[in-house]
Amino acid sequence: MRKTKKRELLLNFSLLIASILIFLFIFEVILYLVGYDNQYGAPRGLFVPDDYLDYHMNPGFHGIVKQIDCKYHVDINKDGFRDYEHNLSKSNYRIMALGDSQTYGNGVEFNETFLYLLENKLQKRLKNIEIFKMGVPGYGTDNEWFLFRKYYPKYKPDVLLLVFHPNDVLDNIQWGEKYINKKKETALMRFFLVHSYLRKKLKFYDFIYMRFRNLPLIKKLKIDVRFAYDYRYLFLNVDTKATKEGFENSFKYLNKFINASYNDEFELVVVIVTCSHQFWDSSKKSLEEYANRLNTTINITKVSDLLSDYFAARNITVIDIFDEFSKYPTPGGLFLPLDGHWNSKGHKLAADVIYKKLINKSILQTEEYVKE
Repeated sequence: MRKTKKRELLLNFSLLIASILIFLFIFEVILYLVGYDNQYGAPRGLFVPDDYLDYHMNPGFHGIVKQIDCKYHVDINKDGFRDYEHNLSKSNYRIMALGDSQTYGNGVEFNETFLYLLENKLQKRLKNIEIFKMGVPGYGTDNEWFLFRKYYPKYKPDVLLLVFHPNDVLDNIQWGEKYINKKKETALMRFFLVHSYLRKKLKFYDFIYMRFRNLPLIKKLKIDVRFAYDYRYLFLNVDTKATKEGFENSFKYLNKFINASYNDEFELVVVIVTCSHQFWDSSKKSLEEYANRLNTTINITKVSDLLSDYFAARNITVIDIFDEFSKYPTPGGLFLPLDGHWNSKGHKLAADVIYKKLINKSILQTEEYVKE
């Protein structure tokens, strides 16, 4: 009798699993037929491996990027940047701008990026000026140094605009599970990697996630995962092995840029940009919890303060845009609600701030290029 019941239970359970799998398969086929596109990740072919730079964007690539809460077009020029083709035969005043996904303009169209807007504003005041827009998603200051060495001889800029994002501190080290402090956080990151893979590969999984992504539990999980790799310590008055190494490597490469500016006689300008975790209420709440747990305090401008002091001592121009973002009526509204990069309003404000700083500091005021 018991064996018969066990068999029935096993059979019913097997039928249930088979029914669910069949349903999901049919659901996947339907989504494919109606043309549903997964809302995650970069399109295939945008990035290619590179022995010197680790990876770079594919020259000549044209496509559409669809992510959690944004969709935008990407056109990569022949040198592998999200920029138009520059005529190097012209003796223009040249600005080389290096940075990561914020500089690249993740989440907005090319003509909404702060470098495009900054270039337009400068061209109204100065003649024959151009910006080489060289932001690459995922790059840190270390990648940017090698990118600079590769393209400086070709572009020969008058000004180097080095854009530093707070997460560059951790991008500048090989960081992984060895720096995760707790088993819970390790599990969170592994879950996130599986989750990301499924979103890319399975339409029904992505479809379901997009319908439930605004649930409080999902939002909290996303924040916990983002903070798992010691990211929170960039905004707390305490450091870990990872952040200490990250700051050490950051200053090492920043010093290389400083020495290069002295040797090659170009103007170095460092722009310290903002991130969503400095303004989102949900992120601040999580930071408060961590600060209380670690018996420390929040220092939301920790990275920019350290960098500003470092460059001031070396007479390097720094443009920190945090204060101007803070003055905005709703600073959190300058970022994409889920992705976290600047939206078009954030890019516009950044372009305005950087333009005013450049002009006020007379960095670009040369007789040869100022319009009469």
